[in-house]
Amino acid sequence: MSAIRIAAMFDMRAREFGTPRRDLYAAALDMAAYADQIGVTRVNLMEHHGSDDSYLPTPFAVGGGVAVRTKSCRITSGAVVLPLYDPVKVAEQIAGLDITAGDRLDQGIDIILCTLRGDGK
Repeated sequence: MSAIRIAAMFDMRAREFGTPRRDLYAAALDMAAYADQIGVTRVNLMEHHGSDDSYLPTPFAVGGGVAVRTKSCRITSGAVVLPLYDPVKVAEQIAGLDITAGDRLDQGIDIILCTLRGDGK
């Protein structure tokens, strides 16, 4: 393995004035496949929700696409916001993606803890 590690990161933001979402997603998968062919060691996907520009709310689905289009790069699906998921379902999503990727998945989890006091703070 090379001592140099290079990552490609896809956030899938689709602004109204930019590339249509369907074309953006297709191009990202093409780029991930090309990156894998030339030796990029990692493809990073991060989860975000409630964004007007579709800032990757579905890292497991996109990760599955990356997994089937690549052969050797690691796939990082980071910042899965655990409180938004049923724990069993998210574990199954992670396991399914890792199997699809041939054990190339590195999964990050964000646990956001919020406490609401009586005074709203």
